[in-house]
Amino acid sequence: MRGALIVGVNEYSFGELPGCVKDAQDLAKVLHRDDFNKRNFDIDLMISDQELITQKSLRKRIETLFSTNSEVALFYFSGHGTENNLGGYIVTQDAEKYNEGISVYEILQIANESNARDKIIILDCCNSGHMGNLPLVKNDMALLSKGVSIITATNAKQNSYNTSSGSLFTSLLIQSLQGGAADILGKVSIPGVFSYLDQALGFFHIRPLFKSHVESLVSLRDCKPALELDILQKITEYFHTDDFLFPLDPEFEPTFDNHVIEKVKVLEHLQKFRDARLLLPIGENHMYDAVMQSKKCGLTAHGKYYWLLVKNGLI
Repeated sequence: MRGALIVGVNEYSFGELPGCVKDAQDLAKVLHRDDFNKRNFDIDLMISDQELITQKSLRKRIETLFSTNSEVALFYFSGHGTENNLGGYIVTQDAEKYNEGISVYEILQIANESNARDKIIILDCCNSGHMGNLPLVKNDMALLSKGVSIITATNAKQNSYNTSSGSLFTSLLIQSLQGGAADILGKVSIPGVFSYLDQALGFFHIRPLFKSHVESLVSLRDCKPALELDILQKITEYFHTDDFLFPLDPEFEPTFDNHVIEKVKVLEHLQKFRDARLLLPIGENHMYDAVMQSKKCGLTAHGKYYWLLVKNGLI
């Protein structure tokens, strides 16, 4: 079982923050099912145009999310964030001075105590980086409970980038889940998501934050793979060692008059390896030229990594 609490707050007494409800709705849609239309997360969508989001109501839903023994419990918030001398807060609609909302420290405490296998917190709000600067996790990752991962849109002192059509951070988050951060088998992990966000946001001089204490990586969403598993597993059949150079000749090319059907099928697989950046032709820029000139192809560093995984039965 996988559960996600997705929260978006547009309306505040001190002014509207446009786009947060849309962000929450768009993210909920992507997380609910994977690329194969298989059910992924059970979604609890909490948005300000359908209900009043108060400290009490939000805290209850957060506690409910993390009270289960689920495989993954994911909390996402899009709205205002603030800070005071005690730290950072996600701001609820009943916010008032000295009582702005729910502290990020409290959210982390709830996640730390959860029996869910993986606990994921994603905050898209100003000053959200306070989540990573708490005494509970600062300078000692062991104090971040096992299975907890945090991604925030900004560091502790930055504002998030938000427009009426949604935030930049969440639009990139959604793109990462739709395949931008997928590995060769189509699996989207939390480190993959952060890497995607970090590189994309660097252009805007926005520094997201990532902290994690996990022993294995869970896939947040399955996308269409760059390479089918049964073809990937042939990598050790075609390449006996990771530095083996596979010999090519014109019989692999389907347009060659004397082509060999079995070799043509192998070339189809090798082309897919090339498309997935697992191999390169040696001495030529294109596989066609390498085939027609009877050259060889070899595994890239990326290809050698997957060769090792297949060789050891890890894929």
